[in-house]
Amino acid sequence: MIKIKFPDNKITAVSDGENKLFIRAFSELEKFSNKYIQEMLKIGGYPAVYPWPVDNLHNWSRWWEYSFVWLHLKPLVGKGATVLDIGPGLTFWPFFLADKGFEVTAIDVDSRIKSWAESALEKLTCLDSSAKRRLKFITGDITKTKFPGRVFEAVTNISVIEHINDKYQAIKEIYRLLKPEGKLINTLDISVDGKPIGDSRPLLTEESYEFVRLLENTFGSKLQFGFVHPMDIVTPGRYPREYTVGSLYVSKLHSIRQIWKLLASRLSLKFILNPSRLDMWTVMGIAVQKSSIRRQRSAVKSLLK
Repeated sequence: MIKIKFPDNKITAVSDGENKLFIRAFSELEKFSNKYIQEMLKIGGYPAVYPWPVDNLHNWSRWWEYSFVWLHLKPLVGKGATVLDIGPGLTFWPFFLADKGFEVTAIDVDSRIKSWAESALEKLTCLDSSAKRRLKFITGDITKTKFPGRVFEAVTNISVIEHINDKYQAIKEIYRLLKPEGKLINTLDISVDGKPIGDSRPLLTEESYEFVRLLENTFGSKLQFGFVHPMDIVTPGRYPREYTVGSLYVSKLHSIRQIWKLLASRLSLKFILNPSRLDMWTVMGIAVQKSSIRRQRSAVKSLLK
C-alpha cells in the first residue's frame, strides 16, 4: 500500500487544512489533546500563574499549525526518531509525540516549564511508563545549546521563532543539531505593522521573506512558494471546538466572512495582489527537508564566502 505523504520544503496555506491528510492529522491531535487537558485540569497540572492558553489546539490558528507539523513527523513514527521541540510551554504537543513513540527533548528558556512539566508527568495517566521515559524537559536557549552535533531527526518550532531575537543564530544552531536528512518544521506569525503581542513580535512580511532566504541559504534547499492568494493565508481568528464534518473550517460562511474582512479593509485590486497590504494577521508554515551531506557542505561553504 502506497502511503500518501504531504510534500516537504513547502510554504503552506490555510486552505491546506481542507486536505484529507490535514483533517485526519487534526483528528489524531484533538483526541489526545482533549484527554490531556481534561487530565491536567483534574490533577491540577496547570499552575495558577500559568500565563498561556490551556487549549492550544483550538486557539487562533494552532489547529492548522500543529496539524502541519504532525503531518511532517508522521513518516517517522515507529522509527524511534529523536525530536527537539522548542518552547513547548505546558502544551499537549511534546506529550503527544512521546505517546507516538518519539524520543522527545523539550527545551524552553522559561525555567518554570521544566518543574511544572515534570510534576505533571508524574501524575498523568494518558502516557504509559515507557512514553514518560521518552520525554525529557530541559531549560535552555536554542541559540546556544549544549547538545553534541547531529543528534536529532527533527526539530519542531511552532510559533516560537518570532520570540527569538537572534534568528540567525537560532537557525544556525538548529542546523548543527540536525542529523543528515533531518527536518526543521517551523511555523511563525506574520503581521503588517509588526506590533508586539505580549512577548512576541510577529515578523513583517518583508522579514518573513528574509527568514525564508535564511533557511534556504542555511539548509541548501529551495522552498516551494507557488501562488498563494492573500485570502488563502488569512485566518479568521479563534476557532470554536465544533467543526463541520469533513472540513476543518467552521461553516460554509467562512469564505463570506473572509470576503467581508477584505471589503472592510479598503478592498482594491492593488490590495488583493499585494499580501503585504493585508491589515490582519497571517501565519506561514515551513518545513525544511535537509539536503544530502554533499549539498550541506556546499551550502556552508557558500555562507562562509
